[in-house]
Amino acid sequence: MTPLVLAAIGTTLVAATYVVVGVLHDMAVSHHERSFERARVALADTVLGSEDAAARAIPTLRRLPRRALAQALVGLSTDLGGDARSRLRRVSEATGVSRHIRRLARGRWRQRACAAQLQMLLPDDDPLRTALLLDPHPVVRARAVETLGPEEALDASPHLFALLRDGNPGVRLAAQLALLRCDARLVPHLMAHLEGDGSPGTLLGLEVAANLPDPRLGAVLLRHADDPDPNRRMLVATALGSTLSQTDQALAVLSALLDDPDSTVRASAAGAIGRLGALELVPHLAAKLSDPAWVVRREAGASLARMAPVGTMLLRVHLADVDRFARDMARQILDIVTTRDGTGTLADGMILSTVDEMPDEERWAS
Repeated sequence: MTPLVLAAIGTTLVAATYVVVGVLHDMAVSHHERSFERARVALADTVLGSEDAAARAIPTLRRLPRRALAQALVGLSTDLGGDARSRLRRVSEATGVSRHIRRLARGRWRQRACAAQLQMLLPDDDPLRTALLLDPHPVVRARAVETLGPEEALDASPHLFALLRDGNPGVRLAAQLALLRCDARLVPHLMAHLEGDGSPGTLLGLEVAANLPDPRLGAVLLRHADDPDPNRRMLVATALGSTLSQTDQALAVLSALLDDPDSTVRASAAGAIGRLGALELVPHLAAKLSDPAWVVRREAGASLARMAPVGTMLLRVHLADVDRFARDMARQILDIVTTRDGTGTLADGMILSTVDEMPDEERWAS
């Protein structure tokens, strides 16, 4: 045969191989989708029907491929709770999915990662769940954390706070996100964590505290107010504003942080004072309309607008300030108040992005 003929035959064989592989792949995908849909229908009967209907569905579920059944169980378990989730876990045990998860957990790290993704189908007190959270491989630990619901994260909070100090950044982030899904019942555990040393995990704990409004956190946050790290001082200021704690000590710390050398700390303190509505600090807050950093001036003006009528009165006073930056910020805030809500107060969370940052050196050169 000539080389041209051989090349044509080779090309034909390659094309035929691609076609056959594609057809087989499509058939496999179609089969999996049909199995998955049957699993969903049968599981819906199991969850929504009577106990007798659930028992009758078990033989059907046992005949389905483990992969499709596990996928359907996980999808429903994520959306359901209470008795419905308990039923799904019983189905997992009766159909062999739980045994499949335990077999995966004894495999290599990829198999253990799959087991971690399916661990919500195991009972809450199953020791395998804790073992996956403490697995030697970071991907497994991160997967195990990601699957935790709010109630499960609360129960596992001692391990999650330990994982905030994990050497892998992905694991630390997963643990932090899981803790952020918890409610006020987390506060005692969070307080114990924040009373620890100044490790990187403490910074992540402060971020959790900044998003968990609870007055009980006020006292422990004050311990970090003079930390050398400006990021921690910034988070302390933010968290104090979120805790709604207006103790004399908390207000004194916020007043001190308004004069912090770092502009982000000053801005956070100004925003926290506005959220607290601490009228005692209004004069100090108004003085920050002349701050060298635009972000501080913006937060000070926004906080004053939230504290009407006293705050808006001071903004009007500063329309005649000798400092042109204070005049400009007062005018911009008052214009936004009038234009956007027409009530004389600035809505919480309003973003003021209409003014560009002006270099500090221009202020002092003028």
